[in-house]
Amino acid sequence: MKKDVARAMNLPVPIGRCRGSSSSFPGGTVFPGMGWATLAYQRQSIFGTVVDRSQIVVTVHRGERLSLVVPDRETPEGDRWTVRASTDGVIREVERRFIPSGILWRLFAPRADGARYFVLEALRPGRTCVILTNQPATSTWLVVVEQ
Repeated sequence: MKKDVARAMNLPVPIGRCRGSSSSFPGGTVFPGMGWATLAYQRQSIFGTVVDRSQIVVTVHRGERLSLVVPDRETPEGDRWTVRASTDGVIREVERRFIPSGILWRLFAPRADGARYFVLEALRPGRTCVILTNQPATSTWLVVVEQ
C-alpha cells in the first residue's frame, strides 16, 4: 500500500531501513546519493575553500577554513614544506594533510606523489601573507579575511 501511494505521488519508494546506516530516514526511505553528499560536506568542513598555486589572492570570511595546496612527494628524500604567516592573528594553522595522487597509490604505495594541504582558519578581518617554502620552490598567497 505504501509503495503504491509513493509511486502515485512521484516520491521515493520505501525500500526498508538500512541497519546501522545513517542514510535511512524515518519511514524507511533511503535516498540515493546521500553518501556522496555526506562526503562532499565532510570535505568542505575539513578543507574549506581549496586553493592551489594558480590563485595568489584568496578572500574568505571570518570563521571559514582555507586550504593551500602544493605538490608533494611523500618519500624519505621527498619534500619538506614549511609555512610562514604574519603573526597578527588574522589566520591560524589548523592542520597539514598529505593526499596521495590516486587510489592505486593509496592502496599499494605507502609513500607516493600527491598534494600537501595546509588547512588554515580565518580568525578576524584583515590581510595577511602566507608563504610556503620547499627549497628551492616558494609559493605565496595574500589572504584577505572579511567580516
